[in-house]
Amino acid sequence: MNWIILALIAPFLWAIGSVISKFIRVKYIQSVIGYLVVVAPACLFSLLFLFFGKFEFPPNNIFIYLLLSGITAVIAYYLFILALHQEEISTAIIIYGTVPLFTLLLATLFLKELLRTQDYIAFALIIIGTFMVSFKKIEEKLRLSKEAILILISSFLFATQSIFLKLSEKVNFTSAMIIREIAFGGK
Repeated sequence: MNWIILALIAPFLWAIGSVISKFIRVKYIQSVIGYLVVVAPACLFSLLFLFFGKFEFPPNNIFIYLLLSGITAVIAYYLFILALHQEEISTAIIIYGTVPLFTLLLATLFLKELLRTQDYIAFALIIIGTFMVSFKKIEEKLRLSKEAILILISSFLFATQSIFLKLSEKVNFTSAMIIREIAFGGK
């Protein structure tokens, strides 16, 4: 499958999941921790990856990267859900759109990846758009809301977990996803 199609499907699925999460959090489960406990058993679905390949225990350094990826994702998701309870879903998703920006910065620093000029222009547009929707008038001054800050931190952590996944790319997909999802607790 073409990677561009996958890149378009992933945010679409994330948006659907975010709308459902917001609905459940606002209507049924007021506690963020309670919500995460309810969704945690979904980690058992990671065992479905066994149908796509075999499980091999990775070398220690890769195992640590996978665990860090899962743990970082749990913290990121916690912050995102916490902010989502108060922030408008459409604004939250736009701010969450900074994940590629943070990924670019981290990949440039730690993986030595470089992009083309037009890619950097696209990232500048992401920054401009994010700031346009992120600032709110608080006490007669334009400021980032607490929720926007939480989503930005969450986005940075989601980018960080992607870097950990990239560092563990030498292990097969099935093994990587099972270890990561178990550390992630299912979400």
